[in-house]
Amino acid sequence: MKNPSKHRIRLPKGRKNLPRDNTKLTIIKYLLSKDTASTASLYEILHHAGISMYDYPYLKKILQEMKDSGWIKKIVSGPMGREKSHYSLTERGRQILMTIKNFEKNHPIFDLDTFHGI
Repeated sequence: MKNPSKHRIRLPKGRKNLPRDNTKLTIIKYLLSKDTASTASLYEILHHAGISMYDYPYLKKILQEMKDSGWIKKIVSGPMGREKSHYSLTERGRQILMTIKNFEKNHPIFDLDTFHGI
């Protein structure tokens, strides 16, 4: 059986045409790289998730799914009408990435595009 990840060309820039889970893992990875007490704005996440400004609604849907799953929490601040949303990683979100990182280096799960770059 051929390994599909070896035959696919990955472009370093632009939107990554990978499963939604890959975008979720990229967001978790970014939030984990920040200090545990810090938060990230929607713009920061948009920039680090590899999603263009045109896909802003797509990102909001993904963040809502992650919030509903208990992976991140949303903190709203600012006066009424000018609220800003900030996101932080929960312990459950941290455990997801730590579990994946604890797999051995040549684990077959890393052949899937979802786990590319983790």
